[in-house]
Amino acid sequence: MQYQMRVQARRGRCGPRTGGATRGDDGHMPCCGFEFGLGFQMGDRQDLLSPLAERATKRRWTLRDEAVAFGDQARCDLGQRSPRGLRWQQRRKLGRIGHSGLNMWKSNWTNHRPALVWGALFILSTSTAHADDCESSRGFRLGGDVESRCATLAFDGRTRSYRLYVPAHVASPAPIIVVLHGGGGSGSNIELITQHGFNRIADREGAIVIYPDGVGRNWNDGRANVDSPAFKENVDDVGFLVMLVNVAASNYPIDREQVYATGMSNGGFMSYRLACEAAGTFRAVAAVVAGLSAELGPRCRPEQPVSVAIMNGTEDPLVPWLGGTVKALGVKRGETWSAQRTYDAWIEIDGCKTRVDEPEVNNAPKDETSFVLHRAGNCAADAQVRLYEIRGGGHNWPGGATYLGVGIVGRVTQEFDGTEEIWKFFGATLTSP
Repeated sequence: MQYQMRVQARRGRCGPRTGGATRGDDGHMPCCGFEFGLGFQMGDRQDLLSPLAERATKRRWTLRDEAVAFGDQARCDLGQRSPRGLRWQQRRKLGRIGHSGLNMWKSNWTNHRPALVWGALFILSTSTAHADDCESSRGFRLGGDVESRCATLAFDGRTRSYRLYVPAHVASPAPIIVVLHGGGGSGSNIELITQHGFNRIADREGAIVIYPDGVGRNWNDGRANVDSPAFKENVDDVGFLVMLVNVAASNYPIDREQVYATGMSNGGFMSYRLACEAAGTFRAVAAVVAGLSAELGPRCRPEQPVSVAIMNGTEDPLVPWLGGTVKALGVKRGETWSAQRTYDAWIEIDGCKTRVDEPEVNNAPKDETSFVLHRAGNCAADAQVRLYEIRGGGHNWPGGATYLGVGIVGRVTQEFDGTEEIWKFFGATLTSP
């Protein structure tokens, strides 16, 4: 069955229309552009939709085709809002669940909030419009246009999609950067979260940027017991990402000594897997808000030293700084090592001999974060290992777009630009001739 859901905040007017928005004659959306449309087939994205569907069934929600109206405040922080009313409606009148309506008032917000947020997470990277074969990505607070172009290739019995950004002037040879989205996201989603930062680096440095799409919007990153098609079907994402590099090398003058990978959350976990299992292809990786998983860590034996940067927040509500169970709104997503243990493991793997802890930096006190850079040197084959300890930081890309409220994913640090810092780290891994 196919459903459509639209989300609208009733007050305020803060920005241009985005996503599936259809209201507002002046081109502005109510409350900071907070309106979306989405369509989905039941059976798709079960990893994200099943908790929402289960709650709807248990509470006998009526699925209706109208609107979801959030709150009577002008603020847009979903994590701090209370729903004034909610109703869904089927696009087609099939299998209606429950009775004729549902009103959710502030007193019921605690009970219904997880289901609503699961819907918001799904909306974050989804829209009804598909202009190409890549996964869509339109969500609240993610402004701007997707600049990359969509492409597909056949791999392991599937048609896999990815987005490619090629600057007007490609260096010869050119660096290549593979940027991996988080769970439930897409290539275009991470392009917007990083605010086109890697594209601007490509324009400046002549690099090629690839934003791949995971199967079911997830990566098979080495964690166990994750409720996603990528894990359940044991998708060979390492092979797919290596093949993407090879395809790019067949079309552009790629510098094999400058092939890098980075990613956020699920994409960060996947970056570690590339470092562990494809070090012959990827010279360096940078993982944002991710640690070595409890399953991948003990078996990580790269074929050669690989440089690794770790950027984690000490107050990340999804991937705990101290390690343990990864949770998204109560749904378990495997086990992770702590940031410190992950850092120590890479120091051991790369045979590093020295450690340096730099002074705390707090250039933007209003963001309520600071950071400390920990560096390991004198590593085998001139590899480098870094840990960016983002004190007070949450589950976000440093300096990136705010994609969900502080109450859900924590604070975004403005102490440094994560994209530029990652590029500097990649450049520092090159051995001088």
